[in-house]
Amino acid sequence: MKKNHSFDARKILLFTISLGLLSIASWIVPLRPTYSEFEKRELTKFPTFSIQALSDGSYFDNIDLWFSDTFPFRDALITGNSYLKKLYGIQPVQVSGDVEEGDAIPSAPMQPPVSSQATSSETDNGLSSTQRKQLLPRRPPRSPLRLK
Repeated sequence: MKKNHSFDARKILLFTISLGLLSIASWIVPLRPTYSEFEKRELTKFPTFSIQALSDGSYFDNIDLWFSDTFPFRDALITGNSYLKKLYGIQPVQVSGDVEEGDAIPSAPMQPPVSSQATSSETDNGLSSTQRKQLLPRRPPRSPLRLK
């Protein structure tokens, strides 16, 4: 069977050109945003150089944070990523801004009320055997065809 190598070469060339253009765009400083409308916050500033920051490694960690936080077209890329995730059915919860008050978290699970007329046929949690059978998930009927 003959393989089409020109198609593979075009895909490799397209990928290389796209990667090169993104690399060039990432180093153009005027394209770097200072404020994120999507996250509604001020983005990380370029770190100031100091001997101590260089010696403990925090200088390069902060450069990494600045680079990823102020990447050109970052908000558009994040929006596009969330759109793609919605197409897959993945919808994460995103919180923007300050959260002042949340829902109350219960301290312990609630116990069902204990019936005063409990009989010996009832179990520890207050359900009879027929009630337990109703709560159990039902198995689908067996198919005559079995897959190996």
